Amino acid sequence: MHIKVASADSWDLGDVTTQLVKRSSRGIIGDDYKCLVKRAGEEFANAIKGVSFEKDETPVHVIAMGCHEKYGQNRNFDTFGSVCLDKYHPTFVKHAKVYRHHINKDPKKSYGVVKASAFNKDMGRVELLLGLNENKEAAERNEGLVADKELQKLNKGEDLAVSMSCKVAYDVCMGCNNKARSRAEYCTEDTCKYGGCKDNLGKVAEDGFVLCVDNPHPTFFDISSVYRPADRIAYGNVADYLQKSASHKTISGSEWAEIYGSVPPVDLLVADVHDLRTMSQVKLAYTLAEIEDEIEREKPKWAQDIGRAFSNKPVDTFDFNKLAGYQPAVVLNELWQSQDILLPPQDFVSLVLGDGGEKSAAVAADVMDLLPGIYNRLIVSDDLVGQIRDHAKFAQQRLATVPLRQLAEKSAESRSVDHTHLQRRIWQSAIHNLSTPMLLQRQIEKYAETGLAFELARRYALYKLACLQKYSGTDKLPLTCKAAIVQNYISY
Repeated sequence: MHIKVASADSWDLGDVTTQLVKRSSRGIIGDDYKCLVKRAGEEFANAIKGVSFEKDETPVHVIAMGCHEKYGQNRNFDTFGSVCLDKYHPTFVKHAKVYRHHINKDPKKSYGVVKASAFNKDMGRVELLLGLNENKEAAERNEGLVADKELQKLNKGEDLAVSMSCKVAYDVCMGCNNKARSRAEYCTEDTCKYGGCKDNLGKVAEDGFVLCVDNPHPTFFDISSVYRPADRIAYGNVADYLQKSASHKTISGSEWAEIYGSVPPVDLLVADVHDLRTMSQVKLAYTLAEIEDEIEREKPKWAQDIGRAFSNKPVDTFDFNKLAGYQPAVVLNELWQSQDILLPPQDFVSLVLGDGGEKSAAVAADVMDLLPGIYNRLIVSDDLVGQIRDHAKFAQQRLATVPLRQLAEKSAESRSVDHTHLQRRIWQSAIHNLSTPMLLQRQIEKYAETGLAFELARRYALYKLACLQKYSGTDKLPLTCKAAIVQNYISY
């Protein structure tokens, strides 16, 4: 499954993207209605006659996206056919709210609602009617925030840039019809006469064909106001990433979703998941991402306290040579099931690579750079559900031998996240007046990185998900989750 972002201004839709809809106390009538008809067409104007607004909600008309038949692919080389948009535009109303910069995990951080949607067949485009929150009362009623910046731009007569997020089960190469559930399944030059979407998305062939992908079954779950880097308004670290990386390569719609961190509501993501284990881990991934956000946003005291339990390198070391006869998953599972041991990333890398020397230490350092924010990256990556399912066999690989049991017992004191061991290490750190550990920072520029370190960081995150499910629905889960995340932010 792909998560994609599509910007309205990545098509030439023939008009400004957003415009205030004027109305009187009796609604959109008279000259106000004529103005709307001139911009949107009579069909759309008639379709919204029954839509009501509170006096402190501002109606905004949005020309959101165009169909392939009239506008072709967008600048990220995604296309949406007219039949597709005609069928799926209602998902905007069903699932989407108005956000900023696709920060959409929490509906309480929305700035308005999608009142209505329509597919304008004559113009070949999707049009939306938004209701933005003018004041605190409107925000409270819609369970969101005041859209002050958006309304300021619109009231000045400026266009408000917007983009949409959607999930698609798969996309289709317009050159060879390859169906891909993720970028990893994109066609290559060996299978596609146009060079393959994996490395040549957006390439113009000798016959004039532009390599792009179709998105036949989108579910739209977010429309966001976004600020271009030139605006320098509240873009934060994402703007830095875009300026460093986006200017010299083709960025696909799914890569934009990763850059922004756009995620579908968890209930929408698991709607078609019937495996309870997978469903539980998907929801758990969202919980862990929220803990990451809290640590980075607030730097809470509890994170500093828990960090004490991981701030000192364990004095006992694993003899990885003695573990050579075991599959890494068997060792990891036995350590967890018997003693609640979540290996620190350094030991995890050494175990997986089968090397406890300098090579694994160098890789582990790169992995550590990627762990802060790893669950936020995981939930926006291609096919989270599929990744969790592929990792499901981990939970079944257990072989309780005497050496493994002895290893677990020996390592529990320094590595277990069992509450007793955790609390003892925190107390010992405080008693010995050890300094409070420094929490690592998320590396924004590495969001779209690949390679060995990124793959090991991903596997480490999935390993912890599979372990933590053990305590789903119990009172042990909250503290254990916090410990698992803090461990990702500590370097020793």
